[in-house]
Amino acid sequence: MAFNDSRNNGGKQGYNSGYNKPKPQQTAPHKPYEALQEETYVTRAEKVIIDLNNAGVNVTTSQIRNILAMVNQIYNDVIMSTSETLSAAVQSQLRYLKIKIVYAAGRDPKNVKRFVEESQIADHLDYIGSSRQNFILYAHYMEALVAYHRFYGGKDA
Repeated sequence: MAFNDSRNNGGKQGYNSGYNKPKPQQTAPHKPYEALQEETYVTRAEKVIIDLNNAGVNVTTSQIRNILAMVNQIYNDVIMSTSETLSAAVQSQLRYLKIKIVYAAGRDPKNVKRFVEESQIADHLDYIGSSRQNFILYAHYMEALVAYHRFYGGKDA
């Protein structure tokens, strides 16, 4: 509703000009992607949790376990299959999982978003592709994140 009425707004152009504009949110630069490795995923999960604790990020055990529960549902389907490639249905579930993770991060930018960014759990989903082994490694990484969160005193909601 912009109009030029300088009588009540000190000569500024337009109605409510500049007032209550949303301020751009300051975000940390995106962390470069680091692929999961069978040899290092456990120590990586521990480092992520320690770094988040040191930064004062307070993601709850239930928030992390909700994500793990979604991963475990897919994991159960993958384990039952003997194929080394993921089915189209499982790949579709992984895309949907990413949406759910991003939504959870958006709901709590101070804690869950920081957890998602530091752990790169949404980014890792893009690199699973159709590889059964990559998905299993991802699921184990999620379990390690939950375990270390609990070990280092993660709080319950």
